[in-house]
Amino acid sequence: MSLSNSLGLLGRKVGMMRLFTDDG
Repeated sequence: MSLSNSLGLLGRKVGMMRLFTDDG
């Protein structure tokens, strides 16, 4: 797995968590 790929996955996870926290 490349660094850019891992960073993208992390960013997506953080984004989803942020959306959930903002909603709830």
